[in-house]
Amino acid sequence: MSRSHRPRPGLTQTGAFIKHQSEVAGYRGNGLFSDGFVAKAYDYSKGILRQINLVCTHALMVGWRTGRPSG
Repeated sequence: MSRSHRPRPGLTQTGAFIKHQSEVAGYRGNGLFSDGFVAKAYDYSKGILRQINLVCTHALMVGWRTGRPSG
């Protein structure tokens, strides 16, 4: 099995990716995650799409569990 070797997205592309993934999941509101969160997610994930997804998923779970926004 071969892996796809795509260039990693920059900060702007990371924000667009998160917005797109949120829309695919059914979110239709404004700014689910703040710009600060996107920047931190980008820094932590090093632009690896799977890691970006995990960071966002965990933030949503924490927000749900605590009853307050986490992103």
